[in-house]
Amino acid sequence: MRRRNRVLAAVVGAGLLAGAVLALRVDGESGHPIPPDRADRHRVQRYHSDFVVLPEPGARPDPPRDLTATPAAGRVRLAWADGLPGGTAPRGAVGYEVRLGGWTRLTAAPVTEFDGLPDGVAMSVSVRSVDAFGRRSSPLGLPDVAAGAVHESWRDGLTGALEEFPDGTRAGWHLSGYPGCVDVGGRAAGERGLPVDLGCGADEAVLSARAPMTLDGGTGHFTVLTDAAGPGGTLTIDLAPGRADRIGTRDPASVPPSVLRVVVDDAGVRIGTAPPTRRAPRRGAGVAHRFEVRLSPQGVEVAQDGLTVATSPTPVPWTRAYPLVGVRGPDGRRSRVHVTAIGHTGPATPVPAAVEVPVVPATRRVLGPAEQAPGSGIARTPLTRATTARVVATLTADTGLEPGAVTVQLGQAVLPATPAVPGPSTPGSSITVTADIPTTLLGDSGAPTLSPLVVRAPGTTRQTLVQEMYLELDQAPPGSIPPPRTNAQRPTTPALPRTTLTLGDAAGRDLRTAIPQVPRGRLLATAHADASPTQWDTGSTAGVEGVELFLDGGLIAAIPTTADGPGTGGTYAIPIALAALTPGRHSVELRLSGVDGTTTSTLRSFDLLP
Repeated sequence: MRRRNRVLAAVVGAGLLAGAVLALRVDGESGHPIPPDRADRHRVQRYHSDFVVLPEPGARPDPPRDLTATPAAGRVRLAWADGLPGGTAPRGAVGYEVRLGGWTRLTAAPVTEFDGLPDGVAMSVSVRSVDAFGRRSSPLGLPDVAAGAVHESWRDGLTGALEEFPDGTRAGWHLSGYPGCVDVGGRAAGERGLPVDLGCGADEAVLSARAPMTLDGGTGHFTVLTDAAGPGGTLTIDLAPGRADRIGTRDPASVPPSVLRVVVDDAGVRIGTAPPTRRAPRRGAGVAHRFEVRLSPQGVEVAQDGLTVATSPTPVPWTRAYPLVGVRGPDGRRSRVHVTAIGHTGPATPVPAAVEVPVVPATRRVLGPAEQAPGSGIARTPLTRATTARVVATLTADTGLEPGAVTVQLGQAVLPATPAVPGPSTPGSSITVTADIPTTLLGDSGAPTLSPLVVRAPGTTRQTLVQEMYLELDQAPPGSIPPPRTNAQRPTTPALPRTTLTLGDAAGRDLRTAIPQVPRGRLLATAHADASPTQWDTGSTAGVEGVELFLDGGLIAAIPTTADGPGTGGTYAIPIALAALTPGRHSVELRLSGVDGTTTSTLRSFDLLP
């Protein structure tokens, strides 16, 4: 994957690296070198005002247990503690320090992956728990770990399809997402599979298959290998009896009854609307995990890395289905996810040799049957060399929409549109419809433009919208789909944990309003630094120097987190006595400092009552 340290140089040139590290200032026993331009960084010293009480360290964190290494060509995955089936998190651990050969990484999750490794070169590995103050546990280690190709048996039965996106393109899959926010990016060095950029912080990209999977005697497996279900992310798998680009909403209850939906996120692994029934091992940022949906006449099973993590006794009502894979990164930040492989059992079905040409309707609103349409249309150029063509549109439904009565007006032609998945719609749901373009609109003869291009349906409202529309053309002209970007530049510097600051009353109850009204007495400020969502870019977190709290611009509390080396975040509850403050508006700022000199800040305000 793209987020790993390049460790080849560390292995083949260990002597040179060691000399280089010794020439730098090193922070704590972790071995993290301080860059020369950051050697005089801001250092956090323990401090508190008279009206503040600082949290005290307890016992050192327990060491992790049951470290395992899983090799593959050029990479090794490490997992321990609750990153393994039946494992438990070490007491007091908020993160981990992982050493592989000559490299050190800080991570929030008990699973990580190093790539760029030379096959067959043995290295030692050690993992230590890290608490909120930067204290380390004793190490858990493995003496000889080496990357190398191994037989992966899960590939053997995928006779229907196995797509590993070797050139970073998606010929057999349609990508659906909000324009400008979702795109397939060029692969950077070390990346595998299909990289999907989610650029607006709250996006879901959906890959929908052009060819179906077919069950054999009611039995079949669908498999996806992806890092989308890492901390803060979401993986959605839909198996639908019709070819749709998007289905329903994020709520599993919004999909038609014929659709099987599986959701994997921090809350667990769920089939349909049922709650999680088993605890899955924790997943790591930037680590591709394998998810299998196993279908049989006895029901449905979902497995993570070969371990069954969800079951349902209800068999699917169809023998053929089109898969959809939805990926979503952590809310509120840009992210890149990878779909490394997708496959399924059953007979192989040829992928239709069609291309897509995105088009923009005259209005995003779905019009009523007799409503006046704007005059905008499309150029007929893409249709001149097509033997057959279709308009594919994904709509956002609202109350009253009749999916079976949707039409597409293309010029003077009104084309009946068929829903990909029959069934009722709920407000906000996505519905894909397809309309065949008559042959009279194809070929070289005819007007150069077709106007208007709109979608119509009875029972629409102003919230019934066109999300996406494109022409699907057979034997379309070359170059209709732009080539993937290349030479992608991805972040290589680990980021600091994400900070949140909550304010509570004297009893510790959260004051959830934007600017709470606080009675005189005591305010509980709780600082939380979570490295899980910020590891998506590099697979590791930046080391934390310390946490500082400011009241009305003045420092009132400082907690260093480098007792044995850089910290990885944590939670710090800090009571503040308010007796000396005047009534009115006050501000509390949480500042997190990194050992690399970077800082992040979170600000909250409150009104102190007389």
